[in-house]
Formats: sequence, C-alpha cells, structure tokens
Amino acid sequence: MGTSNDAGEAAYERSIKSPQPLDPDVAAERLKDLKRIFDQLGGVFFLVSGTCLGVIRENRFIPWDDEIDTASVIGLHGFTEDKIESVIAAFTENGYYVHVGHSARSTSISMVKSSIRADWTCFRIIGDHLYQYPGVKTPVRLFINLKEIDFIGEKFLVPSPPEEYLGIKYGPDWTIPKGPGFEKDVVQKIPD
Repeated sequence: MGTSNDAGEAAYERSIKSPQPLDPDVAAERLKDLKRIFDQLGGVFFLVSGTCLGVIRENRFIPWDDEIDTASVIGLHGFTEDKIESVIAAFTENGYYVHVGHSARSTSISMVKSSIRADWTCFRIIGDHLYQYPGVKTPVRLFINLKEIDFIGEKFLVPSPPEEYLGIKYGPDWTIPKGPGFEKDVVQKIPD
C-alpha cells in the first residue's frame, strides 16, 4: 500500500533498489522532524538497528547507512494498533511519501522526504519477544524502560540496555565497525 505522489514513490523505489549512503546533515534534519511529529502526536518511538548502532557506538550516523531506523511496540508506552493510521496521516500532511507493509510480526512504514528514507517498524509482541529483520528474536524487556540519549542536539530513546540490544541484533562484536556488506553475517546467524 502506498500513498502520496509519483515523485515520492520513485524516491522510495530508488531507496530500495539503489540505496545510497545518507547525507548526515539531511538525515539529522529528517530525524529531528520525525521527533517533532511524534512529539506532537504524543507517540513514543525509539531508534533501532543501524541508527541505534551508529548513535551508541560512534555518536553519529554510520557513514554507509542508507536509512533511518525507528520503531514503536504495539502494547507498550500507550501505543496501540489504532494509532498507526494517525501517525501515517501526520507524516503525509507534513510532505512525506508513506509506504506501508504488513506482516504477522509488525507493520512497517517507510517515510521518504528529501530523498531520505526513515523506516518506522511497529512491532507486535509475540510471547515475550519481538522479531526484528531478518528474524532476530529480541526480548521485549529491552523495550519496556527505554534509555534516553543525546544525539544531534536532541533527546532520543533507545532499547535498554542498548549494549545488550545491539549484541543480540549484531552479535558480540557489534562494537567493531564492519563496513557495507555486514548484513550477510547477520542473516547467517538466523536459524531456519
């Protein structure tokens, strides 16, 4: 399902088929804008995946990262499935192209503006876990008491403790930068 205009859809498709590293200055402005919109809506979101990794490990966007990664958990922090549509509407009203995908484990929303894609994953709790791409089983307890951190002159939330989260997501050597192509190592860790 997609909404908005043809130029936005084309930018989204380019970000998927031919991803380019983020311009850190534009990405910082986009992340601040995401925070502004979520704050206006009273929604809790947090940084995950490569964005969390870069912020915690290097206090910057990872130079080769091609999107901003954020998330919320349905059933935590007052966030419900019903709120997803109001967030989508707010981003559309603020000039973002929005693409939505659904699975049993999550609803994934990609928002594109100024050629920067921000992915917002709305996780569903399954048992005591969330399942992050590409199937990483992550304890829900890491998302209950989120940690506040300073980044790009703003306060953001991350899973807590972030070091445990990143170890589960990227393995025990998450503190060592690997460069583009590390994804295959993450995928190979996932059991069938």
